Amino acid sequence: MKFKKFTALAVALAVMAGAMAPVTAGATVYSPEPDDDDFISIASSGSDDYISTVAAHRAAETAVLILGGNLITTDGVKDVMLDTFGSDYNLNPNQYLYNYRIEGYSDDYGVDGRIHLLTATVSPTMADLYGGSVETKAAIYLGNAANSSGLTYSSDLNSLAYNCTDIEEMEDTMNKLAAQIDACGSSLYGSAADIAAKYTAYVEETEEYIIDNRSSEMTVAILSVSDGTYTLYTSEYKNGTSINRAAEYLDDVTKNLVEDYVTTETDEDGNEVEVIAQYVSGTDEDGNDVYSDCLTYVTAGAYTVNDTSILTNAQAIVTTGFQGASTVDKEDLPSAVQTAIAAEKITLFNNLPDSSYGIYMNSAENALGMVGLITAIYEADDAIDVTCEEAVAYYYWNFYHIQKSYIAYLADIHFDECMNYDGLSDPDTAAAAVTSYAEKVGLSTETPYDNDDTEE
Repeated sequence: MKFKKFTALAVALAVMAGAMAPVTAGATVYSPEPDDDDFISIASSGSDDYISTVAAHRAAETAVLILGGNLITTDGVKDVMLDTFGSDYNLNPNQYLYNYRIEGYSDDYGVDGRIHLLTATVSPTMADLYGGSVETKAAIYLGNAANSSGLTYSSDLNSLAYNCTDIEEMEDTMNKLAAQIDACGSSLYGSAADIAAKYTAYVEETEEYIIDNRSSEMTVAILSVSDGTYTLYTSEYKNGTSINRAAEYLDDVTKNLVEDYVTTETDEDGNEVEVIAQYVSGTDEDGNDVYSDCLTYVTAGAYTVNDTSILTNAQAIVTTGFQGASTVDKEDLPSAVQTAIAAEKITLFNNLPDSSYGIYMNSAENALGMVGLITAIYEADDAIDVTCEEAVAYYYWNFYHIQKSYIAYLADIHFDECMNYDGLSDPDTAAAAVTSYAEKVGLSTETPYDNDDTEE
């Protein structure tokens, strides 16, 4: 059931008239300023209109929003989170986020008994509670493996660990959370279980499509740059939550450049050892070639680069594998690599789009990061008939739940100059992209909403 009337026509007219000035990635792009009369009335638990309320731990927030639970806690509302889930751009906005946004415009903020989004800087159990505990406001608690056990909840609070070490764990967590949302009440977007199933299919069917249709396997370098030191990573690299997500995302669909220079052999004692290829690093005093390892082992899955010429053997270089990674400019790379990029022999991926929490962190938005990167890399293969723009459009419709008439507007802002994204340009193009991606990859186009999602 929908809980408010959308003002889509007003938004469209504002865009056409220039009321929304052009903005760059990172800017706030809220729909027109809401009025206090637009407050969403939130149904109580047990009523037919009740949407399952969830208190979530930091990056877990996006899992709740994607599945249509009513998120009641946040460690800090991001602009993109309000753009996507808390505004009239959304098919059926998160009720707490939407009201929170109105409170931000209102002179009466914090009064009149309004239901507030709770601020939880670390864990939902530390929320600023506005006259009640998390236990009395949430039906579900979504924490992480460390803090979701050993705590005391009321008898009707469902506790679920938030596991996200890799995309498979994320998919499993989404399925478990969806089952609880559907059991405790309902989702803003129909069946949470159906959304979770689409989420898994989005990742797995895209991978299968690429593997089945590519002309050859792309070779990719997952790289970081620090003070002139170049480090390559594989999916074996683990450092707490600082996993190199790009290496994880590409592991099944590309060849990691490291594989060309590091092999495993068995020594005379029967132990497996890594053998690193060598290169001519100079000459000795007699004029003989001196050989050195192309790479130096740092830790499992990480190698510093001694022979930078090997980087030119990659077809794509990704420098955005870590959360919070700073932008690596083309000029930061070896001159031979810069030349290869200029000649379009190598594609550089060095910027991340704006997102509600992060597409390379521990957020459910990792599915967008993974599929977006895979499709962007394989656009260079003429045998692949899907684009990053189509993959993004499908995600915005099915998981951000953006009305099709606004997908192009938001996505083109959020992805500006990222992942070689060229833009969707207009609503018709975006709507067609949603359908074309589904048909090519073999995904569902079923939705509880019509294509024109507005109500007057």
